[in-house]
Amino acid sequence: MLKLLLVFLGGGLGSLSRHGIGLAVARVIPATHDHPRWGSIHLAGTLAANVLGCLLIGLAWGRLGIAMREETRLLLITGFLGGFTTFSAIGWETLNLVGRGRPLGAAAYVAATLALGFAAVWLGHTLGKDLAAG
Repeated sequence: MLKLLLVFLGGGLGSLSRHGIGLAVARVIPATHDHPRWGSIHLAGTLAANVLGCLLIGLAWGRLGIAMREETRLLLITGFLGGFTTFSAIGWETLNLVGRGRPLGAAAYVAATLALGFAAVWLGHTLGKDLAAG
């Protein structure tokens, strides 16, 4: 039960932090045709969260590595960074593939993640518009 609570707490804090970055960026960069915004989602905010999340996961694993206690990993990596951005997990998984001597697998993973993610967003958007139209 404690493990689930740690993921829950970390995820909530990560999501709130991600939302806060979106709001901060929206104050600095006004929404325009070139910089669209939907609520707190802003291209620059998403980029900032993704890059910061990657930096944080790299710092956590670089500093603590396999010596990281499970509770710390659940709160910080799975919870907080999972709520903050899943892109950091993609970065870490890609680095692991490269580190294990699988650079082509890493490239394929990144390409598949981007291509399938884009395709899924397009499909969901298309289906949503069709459902809304009746």
